[in-house]
Order: sequence, then structure tokens, then C-alpha cells
Amino acid sequence: MSQELFEKLLQDSPPPPPPPPKPKTVSPPPKAKAASPLLKLLVIGAVMLVLLVPLQMIDGLVSERQGKSRSVVQEIAQTAAGAQRLHGPLLVVPYRQSKVVAEEVVLQQDGKANTVVRNKELYEVHELVLQPAALQITGSVGTATLHRGLYQALTYTADTKLTGTFDLDLVELARDPSITIGESYLALGVSDVRGIRNSPRLQWQGRELEFLPESRIESLGPGLHAPIPRAQLSASGKVQFSIPLELFGTEALSFIPVGKDTRVQVKADWPHPSFVGSSPSQRTIRDDGFSAEWHSTWFNAGAQASKDSAGDGKEFGVRFIEPVDQYLQADRALKYAILFVVLTFAGFFLFEVLRRLRIHPLQYSLVGAALATFYLLLVALSEHIEFAWAYAVASAACVGLIAFYLMHVLQHWRRGLGFGGLLGLLYAALYGLLQSDENALLLGSGLLFAALAAVMVLTRKLDWYNLGEADLATVSSRQP
Repeated sequence: MSQELFEKLLQDSPPPPPPPPKPKTVSPPPKAKAASPLLKLLVIGAVMLVLLVPLQMIDGLVSERQGKSRSVVQEIAQTAAGAQRLHGPLLVVPYRQSKVVAEEVVLQQDGKANTVVRNKELYEVHELVLQPAALQITGSVGTATLHRGLYQALTYTADTKLTGTFDLDLVELARDPSITIGESYLALGVSDVRGIRNSPRLQWQGRELEFLPESRIESLGPGLHAPIPRAQLSASGKVQFSIPLELFGTEALSFIPVGKDTRVQVKADWPHPSFVGSSPSQRTIRDDGFSAEWHSTWFNAGAQASKDSAGDGKEFGVRFIEPVDQYLQADRALKYAILFVVLTFAGFFLFEVLRRLRIHPLQYSLVGAALATFYLLLVALSEHIEFAWAYAVASAACVGLIAFYLMHVLQHWRRGLGFGGLLGLLYAALYGLLQSDENALLLGSGLLFAALAAVMVLTRKLDWYNLGEADLATVSSRQP
């Protein structure tokens, strides 16, 4: 019975549950290896080559805007007056000299040819050109800026006065009965007569004489002349003269010394002169303007008066230039654009190598695009505000944008701000390069050396052969 009962109980009891399945072991994915440094450098180089395209486009934009700015200056010169050059004055004494020449004339009389000698009077016309024995030119120059849309041009108004003396020695001409002295005139060359703003009057020996158009001397070019009556022309002695002349012009004001002793004094309210030709014997440049003085004699100027040369001497004067041409400064800044990109990308690459970070080439491209946008902002802002403020606003905007972006790319806000601070120092160094023409090479060389030294120091213990195989964390732990 007991056995039957036991078998019945086995039949009535539920079967034991199946054993639970063994969990499947999932092997972790293989750890990604660091990209080959050589391959990454090639990709970074390709990104930099792509960035050259927008930089070249911005450079073309700067050249175009600079050309439009120059066209405004040329337009004002065409419609008003261009650069002014004073040449003279010179005293021209025309005279006619008669000469009796014997001439044989054949006459026909009664079918016979008779030769008769007759006297014929011929005339030769000459001009005596006299230089001033002493010439002094004083000029007070006021500058003004004319605007045409976004562009501007620097103009000036020069209140000049020419004074001096002529040493007349016409005694021999006056005594010669064969010579007849004509009406003399004083000639003055003005390169652009449209810029004459007053009605100049010649003060000659206490009398006031009127000027007429044209210099009447081809080598002087355009200008004006004042006829001098014969009664006002003595045979000998010193003759004093004075010419007040108000000139409007653009770009430059220059002089050609024609006096045996010439002195030129110029004062202007422009603090950035560029002297051309002979250097001033004295100069003073202040924040509110400049003054300069030239002294020339006919020995060092090579000025010898004649009808053809008209006393041509060495030209000297001053150019009124803009010290901070925004387009020129932007063009100079663009020359350092590729240096900015190289240094920035080198910093990214160091972060990748030393801080176990992986930066995508697209992220390199976005930061490079921000660097290129800086130059576009600089040009656009400099057309409306001063270049220094335009540079500060454009650099602050780009540095702020890049720093904010790098807070997330570099996975820490301190890294982003630190990289942004270094980039800000780089922009400050560039501004120093732009403001220092003489030391630009020295500063640029020092900046490159400092960047190279930083890279070499930070990577001095890096095993470049194993960088592509080893984990970046292991490489980072080796750094001091």
C-alpha cells in the first residue's frame, strides 16, 4: 500500500520547474583607438586650405572697398581741385632787336637787268627770363574732410603769400638803340587753377596789378600772369613784389624753388604729414598740427631760369595722408589671418593630445569660420566708427563666441575661457603689429617663436610613435 500511495502522490504532484536559462554574456565593444596623428594633421591641413577660400574673398572685398575710397578722392579732384604745385614766379621781359641787312635786288630797266643793293631791316624777338633774387613763401593750411556716402577724402585750403625781390639790370638793353623792350609780365605756375579761391592781385613796387589767366610759359604749365606796364619796370635796382594766393586742393601741396635764395614756411592743422622731395631744414610735429621750413639756393636746387626750363628745381612739399586708413589696416590684418588659424588649430590639437579630448574636424571648421568672420566684421564696422573701436568690437565678439562654443567642445567652462583668453591675447598682439610699422617684423617673429616654444615644451615627453596605438589617458598621465 505504501508503495502504491507513493506512486499516486508522484502522479498528483506538479513537475518541477525547468532550470532558469543561463544569462548570455555580452562582450563590451572594443575600445576606440586614437586616430593617427599624421592622419589628423592631414585633415586639419585640409580644413585650413578650405578656410583660405573665404579669407581670399574677404581680401577681395577689402580691395574693392579701398578702390571705391580712392575713386572718391579722384572724383573730388576732378570736380574741385587736385594736388597743388606752385612754380614761380618768374619775370619775363620780351624785347625786339632790329638788324639792318644789305640785300641785292635785280631790277629790269630798258630790257637790262641792273643789280641794286638795298638795306633791309630784320627783327628778332627774344625774352629775358629773370628769377627772384630772394623768394619767401608762407602758407597756413587748414584741412577738412569731405564725405561721399561711406567714403571720405581729405582736402585742404592753403592761405599762401609769395614775397620777394628782383634784381633788375636792363641798362644795356635800354641803351641799345636797336632794342625795343615790350610789355613785361610776371608769370606764376599753379598746377590746378580751379583751386584758386581768391582774385589774386600783384603788389609791385607799391602798385596793385591784376592777374590774367594762363602763365604764358609752357614749362610752367597752367597758371596766371600779371602784365607790368613799362613805366613800372625800372632799368636797374631792386623791385619788391607780393602775391596773396588762396588755394584749395587735395592730397598734396608742393613747391618748385625758382629763387636764387628760396625759403618756404608751411603751417597746418594736420598732425600726420608726409614730406616729399627735399627734407625740411626744420620741422615740428604736434598733436594739433605741424610746421616745416625749407631753404633752397640755386646751387643746391639746380634752378637756372630760361624760357625752356623756367627755373626748374627740385620739388618739395608735403602730402596730407590719413594715418589710419581702415582698408589698409584691414588688408595688413588679413596678412596674419593664416597665422591666427594655424595657432588656433595647433592649440586644439594640443588639447586633443594632452587632455584626452577628441575634436571633430567640423568643430575645427566652425572655429575657423568664426576667425574669418572677424575680418569681415572689422571692415564693416571700420566704415562707420574709428578703426580702434571697430577692432575692439569685432575681436570681442569673435573671442566671446569662440570661448562660449569651446566651453562645450572642451567639456569644461574653464578650458573654454582659458582658450578664449589666449585668443584675446593673440588679437591684442595683432593690433600691436598693425600699429607699429617699424617693429612689425620683430614682434611677428617673437610671436612665432613663443608659439613654437610652447608647443615644443608641452610635447617634449610625448611618444609620437605610440600615440596612434596607446590610449590617450595613458599619454596624458606621462605629462608633468
